[in-house]
Amino acid sequence: MTEYLSTDELLNLIKKQSEIPTYNFKKKVKFKINRKHIFWFAVVLAIFHILSQSITFFSENRGINTLGYTTVLAVPMDQELDNELTAIVARIKKLDLETLMIGDKVIIYGKYGSDFYWIEEVIAIDLEQNEITTTFDGLLANTVSIDEIEGVYIEDANFLQLLSYISTNTRGYIILILTYALVLSAVYFLYVNKKPKNKPLTS
Repeated sequence: MTEYLSTDELLNLIKKQSEIPTYNFKKKVKFKINRKHIFWFAVVLAIFHILSQSITFFSENRGINTLGYTTVLAVPMDQELDNELTAIVARIKKLDLETLMIGDKVIIYGKYGSDFYWIEEVIAIDLEQNEITTTFDGLLANTVSIDEIEGVYIEDANFLQLLSYISTNTRGYIILILTYALVLSAVYFLYVNKKPKNKPLTS
């Protein structure tokens, strides 16, 4: 004998079925990094590097007032004045009188009638007279105006900073732009824009 559901039982069954959760399975979209993404990321980095070098190239004082630091070719202190002097590429920062201390090394341009930057140690600071006393060899003291201080020595330049220094002169700046243009163009036409070879049809 067939059993039939009453009206109340049928309504309860429909209500229970409506409460069963439903799940929407959405297909996940995967983002794949391809050659073009890597290439354009490299282009952005190259543009950023050229712009940063442009600030140093076109600004006064080699961009130290804008960036707060720069690189210069300077004569270090570990040499005798009566011998042949050699220079290094040094990384320097903008002079801050509030943090300047005795023992710090500063950069002075044109000492001893030369056209070079010199690294000298601070041995006295006189803010009232706007003067700083420095020494190059630890024996001779020299008092200069604070306005003559080009910056404060941080460290010897590393390889990347050395390359940045080279690109701050006219020839180096032009070579930098041409190198980026040639390398990125070659990568684009030979690697990024390279069309895949059509496979022969097999019967």
